[in-house]
Order: sequence, then structure tokens, then C-alpha cells
Amino acid sequence: MSHWQRLISLSAIPLLVACGGDLPGFRVDETSNAFVQNSSVNDKVDMLFVIDNSGSMAEEQAALADNFETFITEFSSRDLDFRIGIIATDNRDTPAWWAGAPYAGILNDGAGSLLSKYASYRWLSPETPSLVDKFKDNIQLGTSGSGYEMPITALNTAITTKAATGEWNENFFRSSAYLAAIIVTDEDESVSTADASYVIDSNATTAASRITTLKSNLNTLKGSSSDYSVYTIAAESLAICPAALGKGELVKAAAEELGGEFGSICDDFADTLVAIGDNILTALTRFSLAQPPEGDITVTVNGSLVAQDTTHTNGWDYLPATQEIEFYGAAVPPSGAVIDVDYVPAAPLD
Repeated sequence: MSHWQRLISLSAIPLLVACGGDLPGFRVDETSNAFVQNSSVNDKVDMLFVIDNSGSMAEEQAALADNFETFITEFSSRDLDFRIGIIATDNRDTPAWWAGAPYAGILNDGAGSLLSKYASYRWLSPETPSLVDKFKDNIQLGTSGSGYEMPITALNTAITTKAATGEWNENFFRSSAYLAAIIVTDEDESVSTADASYVIDSNATTAASRITTLKSNLNTLKGSSSDYSVYTIAAESLAICPAALGKGELVKAAAEELGGEFGSICDDFADTLVAIGDNILTALTRFSLAQPPEGDITVTVNGSLVAQDTTHTNGWDYLPATQEIEFYGAAVPPSGAVIDVDYVPAAPLD
């Protein structure tokens, strides 16, 4: 069970019937009472936007700003405790660069640091006055940043060096919160800050190591792969998305590898952000079972029966790989809901 999932009580203790009298090789008899697990919905999520602020991104930054209110309304309506931070895909490490024109008026501490135009709000939360307006200001970073986009590298810096004690991002990432990183770029990761034409997908070894490093750093930060996801809005190909400057091959692979989703930067931002929001909300409603179930599972939310849905559209499903119940679509429980999961538990056999 991940640290943000809480199984509060067991209302009935099942009768365990040994097979041949040898423990721990036993099964629960079919007539045994089922576990009843009352779980509370995780209400904390830290969202980190990784924004391309190179010369071609003015339109995309504006689209993010215009559609943010729709995206965040669903989180607000569920009374979720969220934090929203923004970093750039710019990985230059020259202090003068970050103090100069590309970041004039934007508070920062260099590559991987949270960026804000408001001194009192390094990140945004439900308590932030005029939250939507401040996000719109912060997300429009301008187009004078580096053309050598390195979103994966910048994200690695944000969750390691900059998140350390005494550093700029300290206290943004909460141990009890789900982490969602959202990369928005119209080019792929560069190999370095010195050669924009040398994109990462031409170097398979370097590309693979960057995703491996990011996964390792995220696991260290959060403790479990079920406690984070990486999303990407980029171009799958120039044939499909000719308005982009380059295909986002590595950043797409990062989303697929790290539990998130990929959306095209040429699609409607409203639809893409809603899809990402729905995916995050779904991830917040996974509940670990104390033992693998044997036979039928019955799920109720606040006393009302919820149907199983193996299409993952509206309902719940059991995920045997992680031994979890997950909710989807309109069935995602509201904040504070009581979820009862009734099942006959099967103890593992030797």
C-alpha cells in the first residue's frame, strides 16, 4: 500500500481454513465473512508544469492559460488540496542568463527552479488569491528562453538538487501527495544546451538513460511508482502535427513509461487538459486490498453500489498486478467518501 492510501478498518475477521493443516499455505473458505475496508480518498496532489519557453511557444502558452480554468475547476469542486508549480524546459546553468532578459520579472533560482511572477507565491494552491489569474501570468513565460529544450533534464533537477533542504523547491513536493508532472513542448529533449539540432532520439543510449534516471529519481522522491505520473503535450510526428518544430519522441516515451498519457500539442488544449485531469483524478482513487480476492468483489461508495467496468469508462475495476481497486469517470468518489470493498480474501500459497 502506498503512503497516501489508508485502509482504516476491518469490520469482520474471516475464518481461515488451512489446506492440510500447514501454514501459511491456506485459503479462505468460500463461506467466510468478507473484509470490509473503509478507505478515504487521497486529497493531495502536487502538479508541476514543465513549460517550453523557446521562441515558437507563444501560442501554446496562451492556449494553456486560456484553458486552465476548466482544468482546475474539477480539482476545486472536489475540495482537493493541490499545489501547482511551473518550471521551464531551459537547462542553462549560467546565473547571468537567469537574471537577464529571458527571465526579467520572473523569480527563479536557475534551471529546474519554480518560476513565479509573485514573490509571495512560489507555487499556487486553493488558498492563493486570484488563482486562475496568477496561473495565467506565470504560465506565459515568454519566448526568449533557450531553444535547446531539455524538459526531462530540467524535471530531474527540479525533483533532486532544487528540492533538497535549503534549496529553492524545498517543501513544494509533499510526501503525502500524488505528483503529476506535465511537460508541454513543441520539440524533443536536446542532448545538451549547445546543439539544438542534435535531438536526443539520435542517441538511443543517452535517451534511455535519461528516462531511467528520471524514473529512479521519482521513485526516490515518492517511494512508489503508484504515487506519480508524467504527462506530455508535444508532437507525435510532424506529419500529424506540422505546426511543431520537432517530434517529441523521448518526452512521449517518458509519459508512456512513467504512468501518464500523451497528448498532441496540435490538438485542442481544452480536451487535452481535461483528459490529463481525469487521469490524475483516477490515480487518486486507487485502493490497495490487504489480500488478493478470490471470487466476486462488491464495491459501494457512501452506501450505494457501484458497478464494475472493465472498459475503464465509468465504474471500478480490480488491477491484479498491483492488487488495487481503481475508479473511473463519473464513478470517481468525491472527497471524503467512504468506499466499502467486500470480498473473500485468498491467502498466498507456498
